[in-house]
Amino acid sequence: MKPDNFRKKERQYNDAIKEAGERRKNGFLEGATLAYLKAVNLLPQDKYPEQIEACFYNIGLNYLDSKQYDFAEDYLQRSLVINEKRGKNNFDTAKILDLLGVVNYGKKNLQKAENYYQRALVIWEMLGNKNSEIATTLNNLGTVFQDKGELNQSEDLHKKSLAIRQNIFGNNHPDTASSFNNLGCIYEDQGKVEKAAQYFQYAKEALDAFRLHNDHPVTKIVKQNHDKLQEQLIRLEHEKLETQAALYQRKKLEYLGQMATLMAHNINQPIAVLRMAASGALSDVNENLFNTETELKPLLEKLLAQTERLSDMMGNFRHFARGDRTVLSAVNLNTVIEAIYQLLFVAQYQLEQIDLQKEFSASPIAHANEWALQEMLISLLSNARAAVKDKAQKQVAIKTWQQDQQVGFCIEDSGDGIAAENLPKLFTPFLSSKEEGMGLGLYFCRQIAHDLGGSIDYYPSPLGGAGFKISLPAQQD
Repeated sequence: MKPDNFRKKERQYNDAIKEAGERRKNGFLEGATLAYLKAVNLLPQDKYPEQIEACFYNIGLNYLDSKQYDFAEDYLQRSLVINEKRGKNNFDTAKILDLLGVVNYGKKNLQKAENYYQRALVIWEMLGNKNSEIATTLNNLGTVFQDKGELNQSEDLHKKSLAIRQNIFGNNHPDTASSFNNLGCIYEDQGKVEKAAQYFQYAKEALDAFRLHNDHPVTKIVKQNHDKLQEQLIRLEHEKLETQAALYQRKKLEYLGQMATLMAHNINQPIAVLRMAASGALSDVNENLFNTETELKPLLEKLLAQTERLSDMMGNFRHFARGDRTVLSAVNLNTVIEAIYQLLFVAQYQLEQIDLQKEFSASPIAHANEWALQEMLISLLSNARAAVKDKAQKQVAIKTWQQDQQVGFCIEDSGDGIAAENLPKLFTPFLSSKEEGMGLGLYFCRQIAHDLGGSIDYYPSPLGGAGFKISLPAQQD
């Protein structure tokens, strides 16, 4: 039987521990620490190591909560020494090592914090228990790597922590929300703003479902990060629209420049006919050879036909420059392709002896915008011409197709195709293989296709060069 004074000290110890617990529960950390210190002095350490170690642990925890890191580290180290004497590599040892990592992280000693977290992880992995504590250590170590700028390692650790927390708590829990939030911060640091916003949204949804009160620290942090990213996304969207508008204006000027160059060539033909007809008639008049009764009407009809041809060209040019790109309607792809080819490319393709092969399906009617499609055709037919103009075999093929709820067209050439190193960035702005090009054509072709609810894809052409497939929604009856 124990002596009376031992039983008395045990009662006093238990009373002190109870008092410490109540004071800590009420937020009176200093009073709780004094009660634990009183308890430590009531029992001999050699006979009550477990109780003394627990007191040192709780004293360290109190100092940590009050951010008195030096005192916290001192008592947690004392707890660790006693715990290791009782048996290394146990659950409590890993918890103490994790807290020592938290202490040193608070002291901005990142390397020392990393070492403690790594030691804790070794024990967690030896124990083989995927509990919430190992998730916390992984999370803490991930935060250290993030502060050190080692974002890939940080992301990997936070993902592991998130997986454990999801398995234990599900998605709608503050710990899981914290992991979502931390991954959002990493993606923000990596410049992946949209992905960051997605994870901040996950965190917000998790807390909303858990109904954690608005004053909780996790709620405040998550809401702050979520709102900040939403503002950043709005700002980036405005910047994107402004950049898009500037690029579009630049590209439109390029389209107009291309059209002006091509039209200058095409206009020469009717002007030459007008000049020859007028010159010949004038020469006949001067020599009294012009018969007004038989030759005047055919001459005027010929002149009128050529002026109407010029007027059509200029009208199409004005429509292209001013056409509304926002209105969608039924557009016959065969008609649009033939019109833009005849307006701008027929003379040039013939002059450069480019063989254009047409393969049109019966009636491919797209729900699209005529002017936007003309812009795509100008870019693609100009690119095809540039790709084959110096080749021995000069072939360009244009085909229309229709399948299920989609219609579209393909343009292929016998040029060199796209270099392998350029394929990943093929549709990015300012990528051009032409010295005179600005590298915006394919970028805007993709943008136009996207705006029309379709797509553009590259493939190696059967002719040996580049092939582009444009898919568009079919007009519904």
